[in-house]
Amino acid sequence: QTKQDAGWLVEKPARQFFNYFWNRLSRWVHFLSWQSEEWIVIDSTNTNEKDYNTLVAYIADSPAAGDKVLVKEDQTVTAQAALPANITLKFLDGSNLLCATNIATSVLKLGSNPVIEGVLNIVLSQTGTTAKAVEIDGDNATGKINVDNSSTGILTTAYHINAGKTGNRVSGIVRNGGGGTLTNVIVNNSGELSNVLIIIDEPNNAVITAGIVDLESVQTLTKKILGTGTKIALGSDADGDIYYRDAGILKRLPKGTNENFLSLKSGIPSWQKFPSFSVHRNDVTQDNITGNDKIEWTHEDFDTNNDFDPVTSFRFTPTVAGKYLFTAAIGWVNCTAGDLLILKLYKNGAGYKFATAAAEGAIDGITLSVVVDANGTTDYFEIFANNSDRDTSDLNGVKEVTYFTGCRIS
Repeated sequence: QTKQDAGWLVEKPARQFFNYFWNRLSRWVHFLSWQSEEWIVIDSTNTNEKDYNTLVAYIADSPAAGDKVLVKEDQTVTAQAALPANITLKFLDGSNLLCATNIATSVLKLGSNPVIEGVLNIVLSQTGTTAKAVEIDGDNATGKINVDNSSTGILTTAYHINAGKTGNRVSGIVRNGGGGTLTNVIVNNSGELSNVLIIIDEPNNAVITAGIVDLESVQTLTKKILGTGTKIALGSDADGDIYYRDAGILKRLPKGTNENFLSLKSGIPSWQKFPSFSVHRNDVTQDNITGNDKIEWTHEDFDTNNDFDPVTSFRFTPTVAGKYLFTAAIGWVNCTAGDLLILKLYKNGAGYKFATAAAEGAIDGITLSVVVDANGTTDYFEIFANNSDRDTSDLNGVKEVTYFTGCRIS
């Protein structure tokens, strides 16, 4: 032992020590050789018995359970690449799974117990329709798989879990880098709670999950993605969006436009316009008010919600429920002093509120202002007029004198 520690400085070592040295060296060579041959290497050199020119060629050669597959270069697939059970697959940095073909089944199909070491990138450049990028058809898949739809084609589903499959735990990022169509990020047909997929949906700036996920883990992941502030992304992050609960689900109401108000109907919030209108007769006289006559308002200054009919019924039918303030004014010509002037607001075809005055001369007027309740569906409102001098009195059509206005106030 002292000779081994000090080395042979002058004298020659005995043969026993040469035997010891070569024995140790042989054992190390055997160990390192065994370690390297444990991996099946996929590259274009095809230099030894454990090397395949392509991943497709390896899959076609009846792989054995427990194989460890090291992929050193980009791999192109033109049909479904079905990875058998109990396989470890490792793509070196920069190596991708490339697919430019429309595949009606799936690009990569995973059997049971696959292990993805490192990051597996699936890049699609098809121009038609591919059904699935990743199809999980076994149990206990683990690893990170990214999917990028890099062309104008259609990817129906990025990640798909088949019925009855359990224990799959996969994370990844899905992109739609080519501007094509990405229909579904995850479709989970397993019916099992033990599957956990956590996918960052880049097109919609959201985290999509499948299965039961520990809440603290999700919060931690969300903070990493969205920042340390309090942020929620449900399809949009626009200022002014409103989030509300509906049947136990958090939903997003996109912001309304300027001058909208927030309304609650059947417990669900929605944006509504503030209905208002102003109508007149555009300087045209309505002759011979002979009795209880409806005023025909033929012109609009404005009608913000298109609720007034100036053509046929000359009525206001608000489509938003609430309290409304109505103001009507009528000018009269050809009156006789002492005539009884009547202005009426009708609701649903019946008299609702009246205003009366005695004419003081040939030209006079009357106004009515009232707050009413409208149900937003069937209620409608009209203006009627009456003059006790039924033979000669006419309605002054000057729009500054005779008009009907209304607006929602609450």
